[in-house]
Amino acid sequence: MSTISKQSGYTLLFAVLVSVLVLGVAVFISGIARKQYILSSTALDSMYSFYAADSGIECVAYGPNFGIASTTYPTSLNCAGQTISSISYVAPPIVQTSFPNTTSDQKEFNFSLGFGTNASAGCAKISIDIYDDTSGGRDIIVQSRGYNICTGSSGSYGPDTSSPRTVERALQWNTTQ
Repeated sequence: MSTISKQSGYTLLFAVLVSVLVLGVAVFISGIARKQYILSSTALDSMYSFYAADSGIECVAYGPNFGIASTTYPTSLNCAGQTISSISYVAPPIVQTSFPNTTSDQKEFNFSLGFGTNASAGCAKISIDIYDDTSGGRDIIVQSRGYNICTGSSGSYGPDTSSPRTVERALQWNTTQ
């Protein structure tokens, strides 16, 4: 005759409880790690966009002369190891009211710039607005929009709008001469 012990099953119950607890901690830690990875990759994308915008500003600041002494403007420039020959003159929009002493003589130039060996390394779209003011000076506004992921070819780079990871950062440089 055998006797049935009333103590059986506690080991199995204890093992299941410990397994659920360990699994819960593992899921919690992996969730935190996933969020940290997303945060760090977003910060990296933002940094690439910022540096692309900064490089666009530097190309204009140390590149062609858009200053007060200029009566003709460049049709091409060399920047970041490439020659950009697609500097386009855009018909002037309505004069902005943020410069109350400006005349209607506004010029706007646009070009794009890619970095690295391919467009996916980042690019910048640069816009230069020139306002001649009534005192004989000149207000120059350079806007550079940097992108971390781009498409296109030399001179016609643009943001990759199909990628949800595309980040835009913009910088503006104002100077009065």
